[in-house]
Amino acid sequence: MKKKMVEATVKVRGKRVAVGIMNTRQALDMPAEEGMKFSHPDGRPGETDVLLDRKELKQALRKPSDQPATPPLSSPDVTTPPEMEFEPISELLDEMGQEIDQQRDGEKDGKS
Repeated sequence: MKKKMVEATVKVRGKRVAVGIMNTRQALDMPAEEGMKFSHPDGRPGETDVLLDRKELKQALRKPSDQPATPPLSSPDVTTPPEMEFEPISELLDEMGQEIDQQRDGEKDGKS
């Protein structure tokens, strides 16, 4: 039996950031993290708008795969709510690095 794949995401400063794509067993074995969500295993990782918490993911895996997923996994008529929009992690890391640099510069200026 082929393992289903999901994308793990977490919120960083109010924006959802992709952590990685993994099989469902790996996803359930991840340490509990507040705000951690997983793409629905019946959708394509990184492409579905349906995000599940750990409990919902376990429940989804118990359902027979011949049952249709509810809600629909993606629809061209559905817009992604702002809290589910993904930011490229590189942009967030750049922002975080700039903030750290600014803090260090401020500390240097304060010590002079």
